[in-house]
Amino acid sequence: MARTENKITFVPGEKFSLKDHLFNKTKIQQLGREIASVYPDFNQKQFVADVMKDMLQLELKARIELITDYLFAHLPSDYTKAVAVILQALPDPLDSTKSDDDFGDFIYEPYNTYISSYGCNTEYFDTSLQTLQQTTQRFSAEFALRKFIQFDEEKTLTQVILWSRHENYHVRRLASEGIRPNLPWGGKIQTDPRKIVAVLDNLYHDHTRYVVRSVANNLNDISKIDYTLVLKTLKRWQKENKQNQKEFDYLVRHALRSQIKSGESTVMQFLGYKPDISHTVAKVQYKKQITVGEKQEINLDIISRQSGKYMIDYIIFFQKKDGSLSGKTFKIKDVFLEKGESLQINKKHLFRNMSTKQLYPGQHAWCLQINGVQGKKHEFDLII
Repeated sequence: MARTENKITFVPGEKFSLKDHLFNKTKIQQLGREIASVYPDFNQKQFVADVMKDMLQLELKARIELITDYLFAHLPSDYTKAVAVILQALPDPLDSTKSDDDFGDFIYEPYNTYISSYGCNTEYFDTSLQTLQQTTQRFSAEFALRKFIQFDEEKTLTQVILWSRHENYHVRRLASEGIRPNLPWGGKIQTDPRKIVAVLDNLYHDHTRYVVRSVANNLNDISKIDYTLVLKTLKRWQKENKQNQKEFDYLVRHALRSQIKSGESTVMQFLGYKPDISHTVAKVQYKKQITVGEKQEINLDIISRQSGKYMIDYIIFFQKKDGSLSGKTFKIKDVFLEKGESLQINKKHLFRNMSTKQLYPGQHAWCLQINGVQGKKHEFDLII
């Protein structure tokens, strides 16, 4: 079967709904048509009607669960026979010649959810993992894999190690993404980070960015548990010299991004930034008072007293509902400065309420952060 491309088209002036783009009547009809083509007893018309009866009022994850429920209702009651139908109905695998930006079609996620819902048990364990190996080549199965890790970690990791050496990069990517300690939408798992690193040892030098990015995200998760393990691992990989330098630099920066933002000194030194590099900050100007909808304008000069790499960030300390301050780091510039060289910084930061960030009136502050070291705090008032 030919694979249906999952393209997103934005119409100017029209509000975009991700859930309606990913799960709509056309997509449900597509899924039903593919199943009916290999399983004549499948009532495609009734399947579509059952799903559409309730789906449009649901959010994205609930739509996946609904479709999964109706797959269970319309596929053979015997799990192994149902899985055989799913495998036959799958479209062609994603293009194996690509190296990134080929996530697949979300309409196949209900297959993964079906497998983890009804096949994560002792009886069907091996069959289910082998099926995920196929479905992940159409749409990533990392969410489904979490249940298998929780059910039998040792047996699942044995299969994951094999996947980390698989010829298909979507399967290799699953080996990393599925075992992340804290996968967005997928929740947390309690796997020993050292066991995860043992899998990543086979993947960090992958030739596809899709896999390398997953390895970096995995390490970033681990760094919040044990960043010294991540540093030790990266140093070991650096000595092994299996990945090209440009891609390895990307991996390191992406893996350590949380520690870079927080200015962890051992991380900064590993990256070649001296925390105590000598410099002067001069001509500091900023607004002492701003209103929501306005921009805070930060202007200053950095004068290098020592040649070296300068990672220049700024931190905004937002007032929380309880009156305390909480800092958030933002990037400015990453630059090499010669001794005596001057760098002018002009930064504008817009203060606005967002769905993920509620602003509160009162005293706020900002400071410069150079090579992980915070400078003097400058206070200002925010008016709502």
